[in-house]
Amino acid sequence: MSRSVTIEKCNFDKLVNDLMEKYKKINNKKMLCKILLSFGEKIGDQYIILNNEYYEECNSYYNVAHLINSYFGCDFSFDVFCNNTNEMICNKSKYEVVINLGIENKCKVQKL
Repeated sequence: MSRSVTIEKCNFDKLVNDLMEKYKKINNKKMLCKILLSFGEKIGDQYIILNNEYYEECNSYYNVAHLINSYFGCDFSFDVFCNNTNEMICNKSKYEVVINLGIENKCKVQKL
């Protein structure tokens, strides 16, 4: 079984609003924001959270949802997180970027 480590990002305000709209039991925006910010970081308008399947017990991506569910007493699904978050670009080879940008003749990058 493989495990992955990704950094997920999304618009913080949209995530908060979507959670409160979908789950009527989430009725304390201030506490919701405190919970979210205990597991991730807000940088500008973006919410950044680590999804580290290797450390299941300390995986912020899943634990934030479980705590929201527990605190507000709702049947929380990961749909809101999955629909809002996108994996951040963290691992790209120079060769892949050169090809994608179409700048092979300008850059001399050897394929590994």
